[in-house]
Amino acid sequence: MKPVAQLLTAAVLVCSCKASASAEPITITFEQPPCAARGTGDYPGDCYLGSGVLLSSTKNFDREAQQSFSIVSDTHSVSAPNVARASAALIDLRGDFLLPGGGVAGFTDFVSWNFTGSYRGQDPWGAFIYGSSGLLLDGFIGFSDQLVSFSRPQRDIARFFVSMGTNTQGMDNLSFNAPQSGSPTPEPATLLMLGSGLGLLFRRFARPNVGLARRG
Repeated sequence: MKPVAQLLTAAVLVCSCKASASAEPITITFEQPPCAARGTGDYPGDCYLGSGVLLSSTKNFDREAQQSFSIVSDTHSVSAPNVARASAALIDLRGDFLLPGGGVAGFTDFVSWNFTGSYRGQDPWGAFIYGSSGLLLDGFIGFSDQLVSFSRPQRDIARFFVSMGTNTQGMDNLSFNAPQSGSPTPEPATLLMLGSGLGLLFRRFARPNVGLARRG
């Protein structure tokens, strides 16, 4: 019985090591992407799947979607020179956490990113965090370049949705898994909680022709 017990102990240790390794903090700066751009200039959505996230471009809360995104140079970047934006004709980004290198759902306890390229008078951007059950965990809207971060006591964050206020905006320094220090919370400046400000965000979907005209 003793050798069996030793084997079981070893198996538990191996599993623990694998789980710990997959939970290491990850930051994607969108510099030197690990995949090649397509002929259209955008990147495949699974470009960063090796890091554990699938990126998609969407519009009107997934009414239109494709597994691709763009990487462009932007003077507003936090980690110069690149930021991520939605592919052409789409305006929003979505990220799904998957096990690195595979298509199996994976979850995190922390996610953050920087909004970039904001300008005065734009439509509000929105940040929405969803749990493993598909329910909305939290949401925020704002009007300026800033950091948005969200953490949970357990690993149940499944995906995020980034609704851009304008097609000049992007995402930089996408981070997820356990934060390297402290307990991050959403930056308060210019942020509105979901309950008080969500109506502002949905106005541009209620007036699609105006919203598309603004985006050229």
